[in-house]
Amino acid sequence: MPRAKMNAERRAQILAALELCIVHQGLARTSLNDVAERAGLARPLVRHFVGNRDNMIKLLFQSLIDRGEAQLNTLTEDGDQPELRHMLDLLFGDLFSNAASNIVVSELWSLARNNDEIQASLRSLYDRIFDLLIVGMKAEGYGISKQQRRDTAFCIVSLAYGHASFREIGLSSKKKSAPRLAADTLLADILNKS
Repeated sequence: MPRAKMNAERRAQILAALELCIVHQGLARTSLNDVAERAGLARPLVRHFVGNRDNMIKLLFQSLIDRGEAQLNTLTEDGDQPELRHMLDLLFGDLFSNAASNIVVSELWSLARNNDEIQASLRSLYDRIFDLLIVGMKAEGYGISKQQRRDTAFCIVSLAYGHASFREIGLSSKKKSAPRLAADTLLADILNKS
């Protein structure tokens, strides 16, 4: 097996172990030793493949960003603007559906407050989501201005993320489709004001 592929596989193994550690004990209580044990590797090997704890966390964060980008790329594979309903399906379905990833992202949000690099990565991903929604709204005749569409996109993404966050702590609407219907209501509201 080529060295680069082996290195990538080891790194993925370590990041998966880190993710599980964060899910089970939180980021603050997760050490390199914990990750090494969960990955079934010696601590020096973990350091060799991912560096120190801070670097390992940055790598995990980037892998989560890459997963989100990959999900968005499934909608834009042919280069066309995805239909708005497909964007909403992604937001209220797959994008925030992984419980473990949601827990890890919640843990990493606190790091974003103090880390410009993580903030920039997060902003870049969410700006891409906002842009896809804004362009989709414009193409389908929603809203009278870019700002109105951006405000609506912000509300829709907030609704989707909030829904996923509440679901993680056992709070949800009796009607599973309620958050998605609320997003449709937001869109209908700006359609009527066009």
